[in-house]
Amino acid sequence: MNYSKTLNQKHQLVVLLTILISLCMAFSLYGQEFPQSNDMRKSLDFMFEHLDRNSVPKGLLRDYAVEYEDFDLFTGKVPLDDDNIGTVVRFGNLLKTISSSAVKVDPLEGFENSIKNIKKNNSGELTLGIMLYEYARIKANALTDGLIRYENGQVYNTNKAESPYQLEYVFAGSCLETSTQQSNRIISYKLQHEKCGN
Repeated sequence: MNYSKTLNQKHQLVVLLTILISLCMAFSLYGQEFPQSNDMRKSLDFMFEHLDRNSVPKGLLRDYAVEYEDFDLFTGKVPLDDDNIGTVVRFGNLLKTISSSAVKVDPLEGFENSIKNIKKNNSGELTLGIMLYEYARIKANALTDGLIRYENGQVYNTNKAESPYQLEYVFAGSCLETSTQQSNRIISYKLQHEKCGN
């Protein structure tokens, strides 16, 4: 019996099983992200089903958003640290959160096509994305002051004169390229403005 051949086969089997288990775990974890987001979206849709969407200033309601990033870290007032440095991933997550907060029309509809056109037409230039959104959130005292009602897991307007909402800002910037091969000192800019929201 050739022991070295048997040991080599066992080693290959262990490596193969390790790879397969790792792939299964990765696919399992990756596959769970979307159902959780979809379940969250369904829960939020149910919770805010009876809310008068026209009463929401700016058409963006943080309480209705699936939060991929914490807006409180991106107010422009919080000191810069590892949790709020503008990376392309965080920038994308902030935009996804804004998009999911839309109670009427998605303010980012068409934005992805604009980015693709910019990337297609640039010749090694870096694109800096800057976002500033004003959004609404339900005031902390809205329920106790009777500005909204919460019954059977759903939010209702009470139509009082005082608004149940407060306005806040989210601000971030990031280079939208993950790598570049060039380094030169020419600074020029083209401004593309996307008006989003009301």
